[in-house]
Parts: sequence; structure tokens; C-alpha cells
Amino acid sequence: MKWIVLLAMLVGLSCCTSVPQQAQGVGLGMRPCEDFSKALKVQPALAETLYYAWAEGFVSGMNFMAPAAETQPLDLKKIDAESAKTDIKSYCTASPQAPYYDAVIPIYNRLPTISKPPAAAPAETAPTAPAPPGSG
Repeated sequence: MKWIVLLAMLVGLSCCTSVPQQAQGVGLGMRPCEDFSKALKVQPALAETLYYAWAEGFVSGMNFMAPAAETQPLDLKKIDAESAKTDIKSYCTASPQAPYYDAVIPIYNRLPTISKPPAAAPAETAPTAPAPPGSG
């Protein structure tokens, strides 16, 4: 029953959330942090799962667009999910009117760039056998 209430709350509020003009996006991450905090009180595990799934898609999308923006992709494998979730909750508690994505951007920005693998050493050529006597 609680998940129905949470779903109704998330869907019902979508018409009422104003999105800043510069942000062209959809989904839970466009909602104010206050909505995330309210959802956590109703159904913590579901709310965290849904919102964090949006955050993962958001940072993946930013990473895919990095070359088009002439920036280096970042190493998403370096995200510590539990630490990120804690940081997001702290941000949203301190900034309830900020959009949820504002809590995610700092997590992305502090990641290292993807390091290029070291260049492969040139392959050594096998020594050639000496030519047989009288062949040359």
C-alpha cells in the first residue's frame, strides 16, 4: 500500500513542479529535493532506489556527452554508491528547494577522468634462422 501512495505522490506532483528554463530534462531528478526527502519518509528503500537509478542514468548521460562537449569522460566506476547516496541525502536536507540533480552533479564532478591504458610495447620479432650454406 505504501508504494502506491509513493507512486501517486510522485506522479501527482509532476504537474506542479517547475523546472528551471536552462534545465531540459525529465524524470525524478528534475523534482525538488524536498520531494525526495518526503518520499524517503514514506517508503525509504523504494524512493532511494528510484531516485538513485535516475542519478546513475544522469551521470551516464553526462559521460556519453563529454566528447561532444570537448571534455574528458569521467571514471564512473569510481563512484561509491553508498557514499553518493549519503551525500545526496545531506544535500537535499540542506537545500530542499534545489532540484535533485543539483545533488548529483558534485558527485560526478569529483570523479577522475578515465585513464588511458598504457601503450602496448612493440612486439619483438622472432630471430630469423641463418640461411643454409650455399643458398645465397
